[in-house]
Amino acid sequence: MRLMSTILLVSLILFVPGAAVSAHGPTLPGPGVRLEVVRQCVRPVLTIRSPGAVGNKYGFEGGRVLKLGSTYHLFTSEMTGDPHWVRMKLAHWTSSDREHWQRIATLFESSGDFTGRDPRAALWSPMPVFDPATNRWNLFYVAYAASPDTSREWLTNHEGRIWRAVSQHAGMGGIDGPWKNMGIVLERGRDSDSWEGLQGTDSFFPYRVKNKWYAFYGSAHTERLPLSLWQVGLASAPGLAGPWSRCTRSSLLWPMAPGLRYTTTTCSTKLDIRYRPTAFTGRRGGISSSRAVTAFGPLRCALLWAWSRKREIPSPFSIQPTKRSPVRVPTGTESI
Repeated sequence: MRLMSTILLVSLILFVPGAAVSAHGPTLPGPGVRLEVVRQCVRPVLTIRSPGAVGNKYGFEGGRVLKLGSTYHLFTSEMTGDPHWVRMKLAHWTSSDREHWQRIATLFESSGDFTGRDPRAALWSPMPVFDPATNRWNLFYVAYAASPDTSREWLTNHEGRIWRAVSQHAGMGGIDGPWKNMGIVLERGRDSDSWEGLQGTDSFFPYRVKNKWYAFYGSAHTERLPLSLWQVGLASAPGLAGPWSRCTRSSLLWPMAPGLRYTTTTCSTKLDIRYRPTAFTGRRGGISSSRAVTAFGPLRCALLWAWSRKREIPSPFSIQPTKRSPVRVPTGTESI
């Protein structure tokens, strides 16, 4: 768990009007933006040995941190048991100083089924987003089916679907829940793009531009091993409840810039002094830069985690650095 004052850009995508996108991939006009790490914890501030983490076997991955008033709220995935990456809990933690965290609640818990029959066998990536139109917090997360891998397919998490839940209490205070599932907003189907595969939809991060909502989402062809690409696209909707449609002709990150083969869990944050992007990274891969640019709203950037097999850059950041649970997923951080 990183300090919120730390600023790390894993990969920056500027959203600026008039950006050019060519058949060979987008290009970045004008000077870039440089973000620097200004403070770093020597040790992780949240591990499986932290108070409140009893029963968490493998650690934490991904999610989002929000600051409301003087309180920091962390929504994250907890890898609680076996099967690894299948037995999961989505949890809510809070802190007043970014270093000492208290577990508040379990939002949802997966079934842990490993037969491929349960579409909610594994739950991942809780993303809370406030909807001004309804004065309610929305929670988006991924639900997967799960079964043992084969020599040709990665099935530990497959056919991901994006679920939307809504807080039962109105206003900003509704971030504490409880949450009610409202249904699936995005999944693999007839309208999927060609780069989407058996992975299903592996991530979902909504953000608003004027009166319209956009969301980054990801997928991969995990029906074919070894994996060749792990990519991110764009969807849009008139409201958080949907209906969500893929922006096929305006795909942001596909085709990918050369060298970016594994990109996942993209987050968006405003380029404003009130917003401080941060990221959890790990030692499974390296950090690569993206040249992708689009014109969906000014003064925004995206954080994404890109793996590169050509070289590995040591990362100083991790939540729970264990052999079986390297942390590799960025999280957006905003002060509201």
